[in-house]
Amino acid sequence: MPEGFIESWERLLREEPGRQIEVGGGHPLQLMYGSDLAQRPLFFAISDLKPGLVELSDAVDVERGVRSIDDRWTLSLTLRDSRFINEFMQVGNDLIDSTRAGYSEAHALQLFVEALGHWKALFSHGPPEQLSKSEIRGLIGEMWFGFDRLTETFTPDAVVKAWDGPFKSPQDFNLTSGQSYEVKTVYPDTKSVPISSAEQLDVQNRALELAVVALTDVDESNPGAISLPTLVQRVDDMLSIVAREELRKRLRELRVDITDAHYTDFWFRVDACTTYRVDSGFPAIRRSSLNPVIDKVHYNIALYGIADYTTSTWNAGAAQ
Repeated sequence: MPEGFIESWERLLREEPGRQIEVGGGHPLQLMYGSDLAQRPLFFAISDLKPGLVELSDAVDVERGVRSIDDRWTLSLTLRDSRFINEFMQVGNDLIDSTRAGYSEAHALQLFVEALGHWKALFSHGPPEQLSKSEIRGLIGEMWFGFDRLTETFTPDAVVKAWDGPFKSPQDFNLTSGQSYEVKTVYPDTKSVPISSAEQLDVQNRALELAVVALTDVDESNPGAISLPTLVQRVDDMLSIVAREELRKRLRELRVDITDAHYTDFWFRVDACTTYRVDSGFPAIRRSSLNPVIDKVHYNIALYGIADYTTSTWNAGAAQ
């Protein structure tokens, strides 16, 4: 996220209507933001190459044109409905971040259009939704396992690319090594974990482990406390520029606006993590062994009953 970008844009709208300025910082694509002569928020790209054209929503005009002063192409976004100014600025912010990884103008322009496509899908389902506390806990447990435990063996870039949970994969992480992980987030005193489908613990030609992460609800001042925004920032700092776009894709798929103050109200501490080998003897309901007329299954597995399948244990006290 460019430092002070949204604040700068807000100041332009307030103090210098009709003016646009360029995004700096050595960006591979010439990007401009500000407002048009009608004082509507405006964001656009200028390039020597003809850009693709993507519709965004009824609230935003997306236009492609050629500038008379230098015959260069423009792809502009103009906000028509002022009710969505905050969301529009987030689009501009994300377009800057998403295209920063471009290794050439052509590549950056391609990333620009692809990012617009992701936002179109988001707008078609309405504005981002706030996750419930339970959903936040689950996402934190999933991300913590991936970017704390798995990064002891795999690179952060490899882990984010393997993170398929946001795309509704039966397993949360599917690494190119052939190893998969399903992550469950629980309270420390939980006695069983829920399994949401017959596919979740049923993989073909891959090794699978079940990871159980124990989180405690705490105050922000508690040592080791993490929130979703602080965890996302920590993960972002671990990744290469290209892999950061993979992270953003997943957050968009989850319809999470990480800048929403809602997420600063929930803080947790990771207390423990246990992984279990899910082999042919592991007690599970598997799609491959079910009658095909059985559609959906939901069940719980008692943790005491799978102790013999333990492959690793971690707890915060021992790690300190």
